Amino acid sequence: MPLSMSWVRRLLIPVILISTRVAGQEQSPIWLEQQTIYAAVNSSTLNCDRAAIGQQNVHRGIPPEGSSTSYYSTQQQELHPLCIAAPETAEQIAKAIITVKDQECPFAVKSGGHAAYAGASNIQNGLVFDLRNLNSVHISEDKSIASVGSGNRWIDVYSVLQEHKLAVAGGRIASVGVGGFLLGGGLSLYSQKYGWAVDNVRNFEVVLADGAIVNANADTNSDLFWALRGGGSNFGIVTRFDLQTHPLDLVWGGTELVALSDLASRQSALNLREPFDWTLRSASNNMGRVLRQGLCFIGKCVHSRDFINHFVRMAEQPDTNAHMYTFFAWFPQLRMMGAGGSHAYLAPVAEPPAFENMTSMNTFFSTTKLRTLTDLVKELDAFTLSGYRTYWDTLTFKVDAELISKLWDIFLEETHEIKNIPNCQPATNNQLITKRHIALSEKDGGNPMGIKSEDGPLFLFSITVTYTDPMDDARMRNAAQNVMSRAKALAQEMGLYHPFVFKNYANGETDVYAGYGAESRQKLREIQKKYDSAGVFSRLQPGGHKL
Repeated sequence: MPLSMSWVRRLLIPVILISTRVAGQEQSPIWLEQQTIYAAVNSSTLNCDRAAIGQQNVHRGIPPEGSSTSYYSTQQQELHPLCIAAPETAEQIAKAIITVKDQECPFAVKSGGHAAYAGASNIQNGLVFDLRNLNSVHISEDKSIASVGSGNRWIDVYSVLQEHKLAVAGGRIASVGVGGFLLGGGLSLYSQKYGWAVDNVRNFEVVLADGAIVNANADTNSDLFWALRGGGSNFGIVTRFDLQTHPLDLVWGGTELVALSDLASRQSALNLREPFDWTLRSASNNMGRVLRQGLCFIGKCVHSRDFINHFVRMAEQPDTNAHMYTFFAWFPQLRMMGAGGSHAYLAPVAEPPAFENMTSMNTFFSTTKLRTLTDLVKELDAFTLSGYRTYWDTLTFKVDAELISKLWDIFLEETHEIKNIPNCQPATNNQLITKRHIALSEKDGGNPMGIKSEDGPLFLFSITVTYTDPMDDARMRNAAQNVMSRAKALAQEMGLYHPFVFKNYANGETDVYAGYGAESRQKLREIQKKYDSAGVFSRLQPGGHKL
């Protein structure tokens, strides 16, 4: 689509970042704090000088909180928008979106910027609505509702609520943004108690394509309310979420790692070898093998069968305070494959019985303790590699120990070579969607995700690959796609495949809404047409998963 830039002349915004380009070279961006921006634009260059903007104040350089490095993945950071608008109110967004619509301006919307794929919340040569100034957190008088601006990150929300001994169903990683997390559904520590995080939203404040600011809840615009509970950014820009609060003081939680006693036999059965060739990397890989053998010698190893069975049993765990997810990954610092789990118990109970099977295992690393929720999500954030090139994708399967064991073998085979690439860390993650979780989500009008209670228990099987060299993009993508295509074929063969695709973890090329089912998808499209008949959020916002 040809880029029409005349919209800049009349765009009403409080803060805008204009990247100038001279002779094809990137120059220092100009940070403008003002109410109205007037700029002269040609087809490829945005020129802005003091004469064009009158007496307004101009600051060169990117403010710390607004730089491109606030994006989680390098692929997102590499895109260069012409303008970044940081509105402070829904009204400012409403005025701007009318101009965007009239001038056919391509745009993206950024809350926390934690999506892994390029274009999810950034755009090349377009406008980015950076919502970071929509960062208020207000607690209702009866403390039952927290009204949260969509530009918050979860650590900011939890920090405010912690002072009142409250929490909400939100992200488990401190730096994740509120907006994208909730509009994608959101898995939280409260999933067993209250369903998807978005099912705990009591009201959405939304700016529509025509500039109208509306509320969507069970009584007002109820069809839009339903669509926003998993339908993504296809309907408008959500500026505020009113979330149900829950009492919370201390939690017990952390991350534990285990070495696998049967790893060598698995690798041997798959004919996977680590040849010694007198290189430093070969030597370090063999040192990883020695480390694992040493851990097993002192009784710090676990058989993969026991670890997998612990995860499977958690699918039927009746204690709704218990939440966990597991991973099987390459630990580059230790030069070995291993497994682990992150746990949280929503009460001040050390080593609760719900996790007895895990806490009784011979882990070689553990951070579990009584702590605040903010402390836990900060720690989980520290374990998350940001600022790397990243590939994510996800599938959904019925819970089965044999399937999980075979998935681990597929992962070992397909990542055997890439794990030796410098700074590469491949991992798989398993996260439960229990029958109770699904049933809770069917209440209060449900959501469009298309999962029924009888489908469960299910689990999300996700792959993440982080690395640094763009020359490795194709190789990493191919390895990850091989894992997922083989995993899907295996699950289908075993009768354990489910079509649901979790939007928050899906690759940008994945057809997420096909997994919601034809009926749900058609209903979403009808609602989109009702609230955005001009197709502003489908045509002009190229990022995100489309209906």
